[in-house]
Amino acid sequence: MIAQSSSRTLFFFEKPSAMRQLQRFFKSPSTVCVSAEGHLLAAEEPGNVRDEWKSWRLDTLPIVLDRIPVTYGTNRSGQSHKPKIEAIKQALQGVERVIIATDPGREGSMIAWEVLEHLGYRGRVDRLKLGALDEVSIRRAFAAMAKEPDSGERDYAAYLEALCRQYEDYHLGLNGTRAISLRLRPPAFRQPWRFGGVQTPTLAILADLEKRIRDFVPQDYFKIALTVATDGRAEITLWHAPKDKILDKQVAETIQQAAASWSGPLGVEQKDVRRAPPRLFSKDTLARRCAKRFGWDPQHTAKLAQELYDQGYLTYPRTESEHLPESQTGDASAVIASVVGRLTDLASLVPAASNLVFRKGNKGHYVKDPGEHHAIVPLRKVPQPGSISGEHLRLWELVAKSFLAAHLADGIDARTTVAVQVPTQLGPKRFSVSGSVIKSPGWRAVYGAEADEENEAVPGKAKPDEEPTTGRLPLIRDNEPGKATNARIETAKTEPPRRITRGELPVVMGRLVDQVEDPKLKAALENPANPNEPKGLGTAATRDTILPKLHKSQYVELLKGNTRSWNS
Repeated sequence: MIAQSSSRTLFFFEKPSAMRQLQRFFKSPSTVCVSAEGHLLAAEEPGNVRDEWKSWRLDTLPIVLDRIPVTYGTNRSGQSHKPKIEAIKQALQGVERVIIATDPGREGSMIAWEVLEHLGYRGRVDRLKLGALDEVSIRRAFAAMAKEPDSGERDYAAYLEALCRQYEDYHLGLNGTRAISLRLRPPAFRQPWRFGGVQTPTLAILADLEKRIRDFVPQDYFKIALTVATDGRAEITLWHAPKDKILDKQVAETIQQAAASWSGPLGVEQKDVRRAPPRLFSKDTLARRCAKRFGWDPQHTAKLAQELYDQGYLTYPRTESEHLPESQTGDASAVIASVVGRLTDLASLVPAASNLVFRKGNKGHYVKDPGEHHAIVPLRKVPQPGSISGEHLRLWELVAKSFLAAHLADGIDARTTVAVQVPTQLGPKRFSVSGSVIKSPGWRAVYGAEADEENEAVPGKAKPDEEPTTGRLPLIRDNEPGKATNARIETAKTEPPRRITRGELPVVMGRLVDQVEDPKLKAALENPANPNEPKGLGTAATRDTILPKLHKSQYVELLKGNTRSWNS
């Protein structure tokens, strides 16, 4: 039990589920708990502030307010939050200290502070940052709060930051929506044309991509296959398929003719290739994986992850980071023991605690400072059979396997490459083929056949040509003589960029650097302090809400799981 002083203390939670997780710690009658349901206050409509703002006219723009007036919000059933705010007002009577225990982050801070300010509370405020709701994490959060006497002041600064973001979004959306609706909307459209600081640039990305797809004209390009027989009676096909595609057939024919008469030694290179496990999950990458694996909408994934967090099975899910703090390496063995206690078929893969792998730095899984919230990982508390739904269990297993894989050895492939240099009128041309066999599965044993899914293509880009590969190659010695038996030209067509799927869109918004080619733009979007988290649109907490807004406004349509612009 967490000791409390005799003075009256109020804990302010974001949701009743989180409140229930912590109430079992509080035995003192001087402790009061209240919970919100998200934001209890909402921005007032401009027409309710001034009569002249009720009608949409250009001569009233721009509408600028020093402070956004608020009114009582409503829940999903349309019921006013006024009774809940009145109940919080009553609970605050005689309270000397408020501990804000909403979800960590600016929005969580705002949910509590906006109510406290609305009700005129002037007492002491502290901030309890609950990155997870298991018992160990809760006790650590209280210990951290005790060491930070100014946690309330710091949290108020986070609230002011959220307030500034709300102020910007409110004025951009209000004035932009009225302006483009009055100036640009065709008469046939009855609904307003929505404008927003995040949704409008996101729409621009989709519209630009759709234009490039529609304007795309496929081109033929050429690859040359060279079949070689060796003195040892082995036969192998090598390829000349450079990254800079051969678009001129005469060039391809010149190379093919030279290859047809080639003879000489074959170069054979053998090496071990190490394959590190994938990164841990952020909210956006988890949404992408679940959309690909299970067909879930990002908002559905977010809902499931939030519920698993509320029940103490996962850490805080609305995170940008794919890293853990180095200070948490000591937790790994206990968490993994709990995970394989539930996923018993994976227990044999776990080495002794001293042999767990801790990859540090930006290319690994542990860094000194992962940001405001670290990656989504499992906790010591694991779901028991029948305690959660099948969808919750699938999501938990996905995160649990990711955490386990992150602490296992690299996979090792034995890779063999056979190559020759063919003299041509255009200079020497390299023909090659590679083959790989698994030497040691390492972390991939966690996933089995699903391990290949861990490689994700860049959304909105054409699928790149893959290097010619095969499984096992025939046994060929280095410098073994060979002779061409056939050389042929294969024709392929360039492909347009792929449309962005709904599961990929949050990742695209968070990683704009992947969508631009201009070096100056790339440099402007990079984050030197943390290369894995470049500049993007919106936040992890809200990106999954943008597509539904665009779809509702009929700016985009969904085609077989793909996103495309509605009218561009």
